[in-house]
Amino acid sequence: MSESPSEEPTILFADIGSSVRLYQEVGDVAAHQFVSDSLALMAKAVLDEGGSVLRTVGDATLARFDTPDAAAHAAVAIQTAHQSSPLSVRVGFHCGPVIEDRGDVYGQSVNIAARIASFARVNEITTSSETVGLLTEQVQQRATLLKKSSVRGVDESVGIYRIDWHSERDAATRIATRIASPAELKSASVMQQLEVRFGTDVWVLGSARTSLTIGRTELADVCVMTDRASRDHAVLEYRDGQFTLTDTSTNGTFIQKQGQPAYGVQRETVILDGRGAIGVGIEPIDRTDLNGSDCARGLNESEKHVATIQFSVEFSA
Repeated sequence: MSESPSEEPTILFADIGSSVRLYQEVGDVAAHQFVSDSLALMAKAVLDEGGSVLRTVGDATLARFDTPDAAAHAAVAIQTAHQSSPLSVRVGFHCGPVIEDRGDVYGQSVNIAARIASFARVNEITTSSETVGLLTEQVQQRATLLKKSSVRGVDESVGIYRIDWHSERDAATRIATRIASPAELKSASVMQQLEVRFGTDVWVLGSARTSLTIGRTELADVCVMTDRASRDHAVLEYRDGQFTLTDTSTNGTFIQKQGQPAYGVQRETVILDGRGAIGVGIEPIDRTDLNGSDCARGLNESEKHVATIQFSVEFSA
C-alpha cells in the first residue's frame, strides 16, 4: 500500500435520491432495473469525461478525476442523463490530496467529498469553495454559494456551492428561473421575490416578508384543510438570498418544478427556484379551484385529498 498522497485528484459522489419510493410504487424487480440503469448512466458519464469509477455501493457511485473541470462536466452529464429517468440523483465533488490503494482512494479529501455531496438535493450538483477556485472561469460562473458548514476534521467552515447544470442554450432564460449569485444581485440591482398562489389567494416573499407557514390550521398563513396535511406542515422562508421550503409534516411535501418530475421531501429543507407546484402530503396536480382564504371548507370528499400550491421565483431590475 502506498501512503503517499496523489497530485490532488477530484473525488465525485453521485447518489440516487428517490429509489425507496420507486420500490414501493413499481415493485422490487422493476425498481432494481431502474437503479441498475441509473448506475450505468453514472458510469458512462464518468468514463466519457476521462474519470474512473472506483466503487459502487448500493445506490451510490464514487469516482475519481484528474481535474475539477472534468468532474464538473461529468456531474452535469449525470444530471442531464437522468432528466428522462424516473430516478433523480444528487452529485457532489471535491478536489484534494488522497491516499490511493489498489484502485480505491482514502483520506480526508474523500470524507469532505462525501460531506459536500450530502448537501446536494436531488437534481443538484454541489462542490466546495476550494474546488470552485480551481475551476475554469466558464464553470465558476455557474457556481452559487449555498451556505458555509463545518466538516469533521476541518478547522474552518467550508463553503458549499451549487453548480447550475442546465445547458448553455438555456442561458438566456436561466436568469429568470434560478437563484441569483450575490455578485449578480449587487451588480445588477436585482430584486427577487417568491410568489405563492393557493386558490385565489396570493402571497409574496422577499425582503419585506421573509416567511410563510403551511398547515391544517387556521393559524397557518396557507391553510390547507386536507386529511394528508399536518397542522404544522411546512415553512417557506427567504434567507441568505434564497427561498427555501422546510417540511415538518407526517406525510411529507412534494415539489414539482416546471418540466421535471415531482419528488418528495420529509423533515428536510430544499431550495425553491423557477416555477412549479407544491403538493401538501400528496404529489401536486394542475392548478385547482381550492380556496385557501376560507380554508377550503366547501371541498367534497374527492377534492379533500388534493392540495396544490403554485410558486414562482421572479427576478426584476
